Amino acid sequence: MVMRSPQSMSQMFYVVCVWVFPSRSGRPVSFMVVFNTPSPLSKISWVNRLHLAKVAQREENTPGWFCAEDEGKTMAPFWPLLTCRVLVFATKSSDRKLEAALHNPVQCALLGFSAASTSLPQGYLWVASGGDATQGQVEIFSLNRPTPRPVKSLQVGAPVRCLEYVPEPSTPEEMEAVALRSPTGVGNTICLGLDDGSILVYGSVDTAAQCLLTLCNPQRCPVLCLKHSINFLFAGLRDGTMMVYGRSNGGKVFPRSPPVCQEDSHQISIQNDRIVESSHY
Repeated sequence: MVMRSPQSMSQMFYVVCVWVFPSRSGRPVSFMVVFNTPSPLSKISWVNRLHLAKVAQREENTPGWFCAEDEGKTMAPFWPLLTCRVLVFATKSSDRKLEAALHNPVQCALLGFSAASTSLPQGYLWVASGGDATQGQVEIFSLNRPTPRPVKSLQVGAPVRCLEYVPEPSTPEEMEAVALRSPTGVGNTICLGLDDGSILVYGSVDTAAQCLLTLCNPQRCPVLCLKHSINFLFAGLRDGTMMVYGRSNGGKVFPRSPPVCQEDSHQISIQNDRIVESSHY
């Protein structure tokens, strides 16, 4: 046993776990264990890991196959787990289908311990629809509670084909330059690639998603994929053209006249930070 002074005890944060086991007589016997954690963040992290361990024991997270060579091996630490199912569209529609999903990391200091009972990361989930519809739809879900809940719905003029998260400038020089050009600051943004050839740039401040800028390619060719790298945004079009956008000096996120890279008779897609070419179907 380690004794602590009253001053240090006041700075500790506790995690209380209770286990209930049946005794030999059949009556439930409970055990309570108290863990000391040095900070609120470590407390939340500890409880989240405990919650993940409980999620991993569910039937849907048990693999339906078994290999002899896997006997005795432990599961990989980052094995994907199914935590919940989310209903995106309230009504079924044959002309709508899920096209893309993106996590928008937003830290909320007001959550406190309420976020400790969920294994989901803080922030928001953007889910876009495509298909044969004439318009697109984006549903925004809050991940700051034990179960995701819808907080906002966006209607756009064409089906959405892809989403990309563009973080704010990271270096002090870039942040100072952006702050001088724009009093409100640009911050993190979400880019939507549409079927009509346009790219919509939305601010990602909580649920106040406002369209900051609209980019259009001259051919109005559908935008199949988007990828951000440092200060550039790469857009792969259906005709094999790749548009390269860069941050401008006027306070806006991207200029309207980017350089163009043409790949004849090939489609361009971006997978795992790599540009992949594929022939037309």
